[in-house]
Amino acid sequence: MKIEKIFLQNFLSHESSEINFKGSINAIVGQNGAGKTSIIDGIVFSLFSESSRGNIKNLVKKGKSTGIVQTEIRDGNNLYLIKRDIVNSSNDFIAKNNIGIARGRKEVDRKIQEILKLDKDILLSTVIIRQGEIENIFKELPDVLKKILKIENLEKLTSSTGPLYSVLKEIESELKYLENRKIEYENKKLEKEKLEKEIEESKKKLEDLKIKKIEKEKEIKDNSAKFDELKRKRDRYLELTGRLYSLIERKKSVEKDVDNYDKIKSEKEKLEKEIEENSYLEGGESLLSELHELRKSEKSLKDQLNTLEKEIEEYEQNLAKKNSLEDDAKRYEELKERKEKIEEAYNEYNSLKSLLNDKLKRNEKIENEIKSLGSIPSLDNVNKEIDNIEREIDNLQNSKGAIKGRKEQLIQIIKNLENIKENRCPVCGRELTEEHRKKIKIEAETEVKDIEKKLSDIEKKVEELRTRKDELSNLRLEIISKLTKLRKLNEDLTRISQEVQDIQTKLKELEKSYKEYSEIREKLTLLEPKYKEYLKVSNYDEKTLEEKKNRLSSIKAELDDLQKRIKGLLEKIGDEREFEGKLKLYKENKNKLEKLKEEFIKIESEKNELEKISKEITELEEEIRQLNFNEEEFENLNKKLEDLNNERIAVEKEISTIEGKINASSDLLINLNSELDKIMEDLNKIPKLQNAINRVEKLRKILSGSGLQNYIISIFKSRIENNLNDILSMFNLSFSRVTINFEIGGKTQKGKVVIKAYNTAGNDLDIESLSGGERISIALALRIAIAKSLMDEIGFMIMDEPTIHLDEERKKELLNVIKYSMNIIPQIIIVTHDDEIKEISDYIISVTKKGDKSIVKQGEYID
Repeated sequence: MKIEKIFLQNFLSHESSEINFKGSINAIVGQNGAGKTSIIDGIVFSLFSESSRGNIKNLVKKGKSTGIVQTEIRDGNNLYLIKRDIVNSSNDFIAKNNIGIARGRKEVDRKIQEILKLDKDILLSTVIIRQGEIENIFKELPDVLKKILKIENLEKLTSSTGPLYSVLKEIESELKYLENRKIEYENKKLEKEKLEKEIEESKKKLEDLKIKKIEKEKEIKDNSAKFDELKRKRDRYLELTGRLYSLIERKKSVEKDVDNYDKIKSEKEKLEKEIEENSYLEGGESLLSELHELRKSEKSLKDQLNTLEKEIEEYEQNLAKKNSLEDDAKRYEELKERKEKIEEAYNEYNSLKSLLNDKLKRNEKIENEIKSLGSIPSLDNVNKEIDNIEREIDNLQNSKGAIKGRKEQLIQIIKNLENIKENRCPVCGRELTEEHRKKIKIEAETEVKDIEKKLSDIEKKVEELRTRKDELSNLRLEIISKLTKLRKLNEDLTRISQEVQDIQTKLKELEKSYKEYSEIREKLTLLEPKYKEYLKVSNYDEKTLEEKKNRLSSIKAELDDLQKRIKGLLEKIGDEREFEGKLKLYKENKNKLEKLKEEFIKIESEKNELEKISKEITELEEEIRQLNFNEEEFENLNKKLEDLNNERIAVEKEISTIEGKINASSDLLINLNSELDKIMEDLNKIPKLQNAINRVEKLRKILSGSGLQNYIISIFKSRIENNLNDILSMFNLSFSRVTINFEIGGKTQKGKVVIKAYNTAGNDLDIESLSGGERISIALALRIAIAKSLMDEIGFMIMDEPTIHLDEERKKELLNVIKYSMNIIPQIIIVTHDDEIKEISDYIISVTKKGDKSIVKQGEYID
């Protein structure tokens, strides 16, 4: 399985970068902060949706709202495309050979783990090596294995905050609760006995009260018959006395009316005579009403007459004003019509005038911009100088290669001289004395020093040339930019000059209409006040004036006729006020007479009624005497019955209270029996819970500590050890095998690991006594061995700055180990800023920073 490609969009410092991993050893090179490690972060995020920089949203490039990471992984004939959306996890998806197989962050995470056959904890602990952490595997091995084999879950299970402890506490809490339930059971038994005694006492008292109630009811019945008879008499007594009182009052009223009979008769006859004498006033009310209506009409016609006379006067004035303004209004309308016809030409003239000013300003601005560009150096000269520098750098690099080759030959000669045991030259076969040997060695060492100085000078010269090349490249970009800008400015200048000429021609064509429009506008301004005055009176005409005058004559005639009718009525009535007074008195006398007539008839009737009332009063007085009713006797019996009823009600209330108490106590007794049964059911659980506590404590004891954990690891250890020795056999090392012994440790005890290497003589060597290269070899092999124990094939390894903090010797040894690792791992990706890594890599990915943006270049060799 290999990582073929990754695409980063708005990811950390990468705006849009596509990186291919075409080599066996892929070196990602560049200065610190260029964005190299961001590529590894992108791979980790695409595989595990995990960020090493806190919140996942921190991975989005500053100033952007979203970011995308897209990775292609090949596994045999299958190509997997993984897409991650940093902000919207629902957009995550994975495709196999261009067919989608999962969508959404959780589903994609699960599918990737299924494809890799390892989870993120294993990969991040083995084949993905963070900066400076190659040898950390030695001290972190117990923790790594804990994580891989999920042993940490056993610790969580048995910890003081784990589920087993929680279960134990729950059972203990339940037992404590049941102990309290025992006490509750005894208390409720006592409560039950007390309640049963109270119910028995209440039942006895209830029987006594029921007997008392029956006695009261019998006494009430005996007195009720006598009371009903007295009540019937009392009702009749009250009815008779009420009627007697009414008749006596009626008799008094009738006697009073009969006494006034003569007075009312005399007053009636007098009024009849007065009404007959003033009979001529009958119908006078209608005459007054007609007079009032005519006077209202007279006032209305006078008001109309005054209003119409004023209207006619005003109308004549406005008609005269209209006639005087008519010529000016006609001239205004003619000028306005002409203005509207040439308005479009006027507006076009103004628009073109404004556009001409804008174009002239733009023309001046372009000329100033051209001047500001100043003198531009020759682009050809700069290109020639860059070509010369590149040729010179190539020549120096070729010289450097030849000199390096000579240096390696000399170093080999020196090594050979040290290793030769005989006194004869292995090349020419001549005798080789000690003096000759020393001489050759001194000459070779001197030449090596000279070569190193030459190499240093070449490096210095190459660096100077590269600096000059960068300066010239920047200058070339500046010249190209200025030339492009100058060409564009000249094109704009030519175009604007032609546009200015076209606008000026058009302005000359429109100038006559512009001047005419201005003159008309001035004339209209002078005429407008008169035209507005004309519009106000334009609706006035001679015909309407004539109609108003005719209406005035008609109203005058109508008013004259009305005044004649008023005069005729006044002649009939005479003095209006005196007539009104007489009419009012006449009406009052008529009303008074009607009332006297009614009163007279009533008294005539009452005279006959008086004798009948007297007879009825005598009969009622006799019946009341014979009834023989005594109010005091009635009240005494009524009070006695009320007292008996109150006593019965009190007994009934007491009976009801005791019955309610018995029912409530009975319900409470049923509940108490039910609660006692439930408590007994709970108490029966105590033996089972005590047994459960013993089992949980036994299980916790078995699972806690390191015994079980070490047993699990020992099964896995042999597989790791075999894989480790198989891998190390492919490296060129001086020992035959390596063993691993470790203890995982407990929750509070740190795990221990002991790694020993055995030489060909069978002697064991502690890991600390090995050389730096040997330690690095074992560390890398151990990481691969762990991964290989959990999956069939390891397709890739990623190293972030593996040479950091290493001296030159250990760095060299690490490079050799990386070379040997290619026999086991087909793809290695290394982030570095060391040139030595570049030399062993077959594909280079160069990352540089421009502003806040990472730029990626890639190929088999990048200078």
